[in-house]
Amino acid sequence: MTIQEQAQYLFGSAEEVRRLAYLAHNVPGYFLIASAVLLFLAGLGFYRKRLTFGYNFLLLFISVVFTGFIFLSKGIQNIPTVTRLIFAYPEISVHLIMVVVVSIGTTLEILYEKGILKNRLFHLSFPFVLLILGYINILHPHAPVHTESDMFIHLVMGTLLTLSGLFIIIHRLIKGTSSKVFLCLGTLSLVAVGIMFATYKDSPIAYEYAFPQKPVVGNYVDVGNNGTIYIYNDHVAPQDIKIKAGGTVKFVQVDGSWHDIASGPHPTHTEYPPLNIGFLRQGETHDVTFPKAGNFGFHDHIHDEDTKLQGKILVYD
Repeated sequence: MTIQEQAQYLFGSAEEVRRLAYLAHNVPGYFLIASAVLLFLAGLGFYRKRLTFGYNFLLLFISVVFTGFIFLSKGIQNIPTVTRLIFAYPEISVHLIMVVVVSIGTTLEILYEKGILKNRLFHLSFPFVLLILGYINILHPHAPVHTESDMFIHLVMGTLLTLSGLFIIIHRLIKGTSSKVFLCLGTLSLVAVGIMFATYKDSPIAYEYAFPQKPVVGNYVDVGNNGTIYIYNDHVAPQDIKIKAGGTVKFVQVDGSWHDIASGPHPTHTEYPPLNIGFLRQGETHDVTFPKAGNFGFHDHIHDEDTKLQGKILVYD
């Protein structure tokens, strides 16, 4: 089976995958907020050792639960298939790298607090975890799962995580009032990241690439103010849509095939120039707005006679 077929074998729809993704982001977000609170109190000296164990164990616990959830949610018998799916897409497998980083960093700080590790550098294990997580989020792979807005959110989260790590490192290296100021800045940044995780939702088009839509021929799909047209290797879906004047259509390239999407008629492409999209990379999107009523056609300039790669957009008032 292909990767797409394996995804369809395990999950009924892209919506089911999105629900699982919400849990995988949202629940750890609450743990991150709780850990930030414990980190703040420990930094101020309240039950420092106990609370240090507390926030490290919280994150270690959710990392173990997250890993178990990912691999076992579809049953033990499907672990090999789940593993292949995860490592087929860098934008998904990168989350497991984050889990490994958190597990190692929190374990090192716990061992340091218990006196098993003596080098004071291990006292910086936790903030270094934040630095690495920030770096990973900033460089988060951009693929079919994530839109440009999703990537911007990852960039913001990555920046806040990096700042949090830097602030906590400075807090632990200096003393006095300044140390408490950096502690406040670090934990506030971490709380902000936790809130972003707890409220994060993937784009409505996320994971659709694994569940290809079939062409809709001879029937206009009414999408209201906003619609999406998916570009596959051998077809676009839906082919014909209706949209309200002022609405926007998002074209999404869901695989690695090359198509030069252009406005009709072929080969002049003069009917509606904003529809001259050109080539899109896998996972890339392009928005086209239609301010006035009309009927606008599009096609693949490379395969201009292939009716499965053609469509119409009916704009109504």
